[in-house]
Amino acid sequence: LWRDVEVLRGFAKDTAGLYDEIVKATHWHEQVSETKDFRTASYHLRYDREGKLKMSSMKTGGHEFGLVPRLDEIVRKLFRKCGLEEGSASCGIYWFPQGDSGVGSHRHHKWSARVAF
Repeated sequence: LWRDVEVLRGFAKDTAGLYDEIVKATHWHEQVSETKDFRTASYHLRYDREGKLKMSSMKTGGHEFGLVPRLDEIVRKLFRKCGLEEGSASCGIYWFPQGDSGVGSHRHHKWSARVAF
């Protein structure tokens, strides 16, 4: 099932302070820096010039209903918009605390949606 890209501005309302609530409530995990070879579908870890494993400045977490009620409502609204039942999909959360990193080109085998704050 493929859908065209759809950009919706203002999807979430009443977001003042929500970013800080999410940052405080989410259980963050540090990730190793990796890249994917699309020819072979293999993942490769990244190392610095001294041969040490590089860590990503991106932090990851998962959405858990009940931690941030305003985020829960946005997730429910997104599920309704996409025709998904609550609990039928997991929601990952990315945090870029240094503001200088990003997610490289990659594919998801089912679907993805992004909400940015």
